[in-house]
Amino acid sequence: MQNYFKMFNLNLFVLLTSTSIVSNIIVQSKECPDSAVTPSNSTYYYGNKTATFGCSFNTTVYKFVAVYFEDEDMENGTDLDYFPNGTIALTDTNRADAGLYHLQLNSLSDSCNCSVSYYGDPLVLDFVKSVNYEVDENLDITCDVKGYPIDSVTWKKDGVILDKSVAPRVVLKDVKDHPNARLVIEGVKYSDEGEYSCTAHSLYSNTSSTKSLMVRIKNPIAWVWPLVGILVEIILLAAMIIICTKIDKKRKLQSEQGKDN
Repeated sequence: MQNYFKMFNLNLFVLLTSTSIVSNIIVQSKECPDSAVTPSNSTYYYGNKTATFGCSFNTTVYKFVAVYFEDEDMENGTDLDYFPNGTIALTDTNRADAGLYHLQLNSLSDSCNCSVSYYGDPLVLDFVKSVNYEVDENLDITCDVKGYPIDSVTWKKDGVILDKSVAPRVVLKDVKDHPNARLVIEGVKYSDEGEYSCTAHSLYSNTSSTKSLMVRIKNPIAWVWPLVGILVEIILLAAMIIICTKIDKKRKLQSEQGKDN
């Protein structure tokens, strides 16, 4: 069973001594036995504004003392309330609230965690339309994913899957609980220019979400070309002025010679 280590400030109610102690401590909790708890999960859907889920347990044996989400101690507040019977109530919910919640329960002799899931279909947030890199810079893009659970994140360039086996300069990194959500390409080349897409998939709901952006690779001396264009225009203009001046002089000379004849 998985252990969770949490650092937090709290008023620790010690059942054995009936004493309240304020301290900065590390609480180590294991998963509660299946026979002692009954998780009640819930699912987010678009437009949903409230959610209720939690864990049923024998209140004469356990005391519900804290809720953790994404390694943070969730306090009773405006958008989250929890009750002694193990119920969690969320208001103003959105897809970012989806995830695994850990309810810490204390007994006379032990403490344990009851884990409950608030499910949500994957959603990849919009990228900017395009990003620019110069040759030999490192491309670094993060796929911002909401929802739970996210089982896989897949990157493609122009429709072709990216991984280290086909592109040695490709590095894929995890972001929180999202596998391969960060794409790094070391020392980009002109051939790395193209459309990149990120797809997040959930096996639980068998749904996916995909977003894409355009990556452009700039020449580090690209600023020179506009100057070259201006210089060429100046040279052409000067050449035209010289030619026109010569033509005008020739016409005047021919006109004067005609008058003399």
